[in-house]
Amino acid sequence: MNQQSDRKETISSSLAIQPIRLRAALAIGLLTAATLAVALAAAWRERQKVGIIDADGYAGYGFRIAEGQGLVDPQGRPTAFRGPTYPLVCAGLALVFGPSLEVIQTAQCVFYALANGLIGLLAYRYGVRLRVVVLAMLGVMFFWPAWPWFCHIFTEPLFTLLLALILWAWLEMVRRPTWGNHLITGLLLAVGALCRPEVYVLVPIPVLDTLHRQGWRSRKSWAGVGWILLGFVLLEVPWVVRNWLSVGRAILTAQTGTENFFLATWYQEANWHGNPLHEPERFPPAGQGFWQLPVEERNRIFREMGWQNIRQSPGQVFLCIPKRFLMFFFQYPPRGWLPTPKGLLLGVPLYLLAILGYRWSPESLKILLRRALAMVVVLALIHSLLVSEFRYSHPVQPYILLMASVAFWQLAEQVRKAILPRG
Repeated sequence: MNQQSDRKETISSSLAIQPIRLRAALAIGLLTAATLAVALAAAWRERQKVGIIDADGYAGYGFRIAEGQGLVDPQGRPTAFRGPTYPLVCAGLALVFGPSLEVIQTAQCVFYALANGLIGLLAYRYGVRLRVVVLAMLGVMFFWPAWPWFCHIFTEPLFTLLLALILWAWLEMVRRPTWGNHLITGLLLAVGALCRPEVYVLVPIPVLDTLHRQGWRSRKSWAGVGWILLGFVLLEVPWVVRNWLSVGRAILTAQTGTENFFLATWYQEANWHGNPLHEPERFPPAGQGFWQLPVEERNRIFREMGWQNIRQSPGQVFLCIPKRFLMFFFQYPPRGWLPTPKGLLLGVPLYLLAILGYRWSPESLKILLRRALAMVVVLALIHSLLVSEFRYSHPVQPYILLMASVAFWQLAEQVRKAILPRG
């Protein structure tokens, strides 16, 4: 039965792949270029107002790598405080163009534009009409809440592109289950996980997808799983070994686990307004040299404070979960967990249209959307449980905008038929 379902989906996938016609290629290419132009303009405008903020230190880590110091903190100590993917990207840019925040900002605009183009291309190949693709790409282009995250140095633009590449490889693995496609999927999953640890929760889904489609007793399916895992460990194991040798711990992505644990329990402040971890009146250790302590000592303090919050008020800690869920989907502008009128005005119509769009999508597109929705669910789950901001949803907003665009055109077609006289 599983083998039959595998054949059915593989055949339907191959039928869904429509060739890229010249008109579609030109439209998607022009919209990708337009996305880059809009992103660069937004970045330039933001740069004139406040400069470029390396808020999470990725550029600094990258510049030190380019100087030959390795992945070290500002004091020169080996660190795994950030995952290696983005610091290595910043290091590569610094080696080619010199250590410049403007270069990294420009690269982020390129990542965002390429992600928009790749998602549009995938949607078209899986049966979406060109006008729907155009609307979805315009939506991503002018999705203004995402602009600050490619204007300043954050992982969101690169992570958006990495998720699009993972989806592309995953779909190719479904369409043509060769060892190469399985291996590429595993490699891209590893690059994504070394950028943002949410991807570790995503990894089992392509694995289970392979076993479900090709059969749990099939040697071919288990071989595919093996190739996925091989690709993943080829990049993951060297990083874990490096951390063991450099910082004395087998760290998978970054040393932020205990910080996230504390934030998940910090019901008094946790991410509601601004950046409370650096405000002494809200986080007293910040005024007592906390951020100058070694990472291990900071982690110990975070762990103790987190458990203290759980013992003190477990109910309040639990109520943080639905609050973080609302932040993930509705926190615009970024000021606390309670949805603002702007957040509701943007989010409610968008998500309702997306639900309708999925229902009205052709079966060929649902092959793509089911896997994209797995990414949406993983990110929403992780950030509802741990740390949440609206920006963490931005890497999956293009898929929500795609589904909403399907519904918009479907509704527009129904209105047109109702208004225009027949015959």
